[in-house]
Amino acid sequence: MTRGHLTRRRPQRVIASWIVGVAVLIVAGLAGWASGLLLAGERVSALETAGTLSWESPGTLALGAVLLLAGLLVLCAAMWPGRPVVSSIESAGLGSDSPIDDLQCAVTTRGLGRLAEGEAQRTDGVTAVRARATGRRLTVEAQSVAAELPETRQEIQDRISQRLQGLQLRRTPRVVVRVRRGGVS
Repeated sequence: MTRGHLTRRRPQRVIASWIVGVAVLIVAGLAGWASGLLLAGERVSALETAGTLSWESPGTLALGAVLLLAGLLVLCAAMWPGRPVVSSIESAGLGSDSPIDDLQCAVTTRGLGRLAEGEAQRTDGVTAVRARATGRRLTVEAQSVAAELPETRQEIQDRISQRLQGLQLRRTPRVVVRVRRGGVS
């Protein structure tokens, strides 16, 4: 089964492509502008200055080194995979005799965080919740007015774990819950 657009685990790296594209566009625009001035018979001082530089001059070598490092940095950024942004769901609950065999479902890591926030907010005594999710970990930070913080933490963790099990994710993230005392201000 091939992975579709929705279940692609890692985002495409378009930032590096944008950087290279804008740099090439700027260089092409400057070259076109300078060519237009030369065709019109006007002098271009930047070209005259560039014509006086030699390959052995320290300025030229430094500029070349900086451009080389920038190019390598952009290439590495383009090839390095992004952080996972979706978690695939094992089945859509249709069963094995479903006529839709190629159905692929996924939930974003942001969606998992929102789901965890909702589950934690339903816990008695919880006043504020913030959740962050990655492909491997779901971190929930909650504030509670409850007298027993360890019991509240365990209840939040149990609620979120049950909800994630109900989703039947292919890779269930590890749930980490931190609860601190805090009231409504």
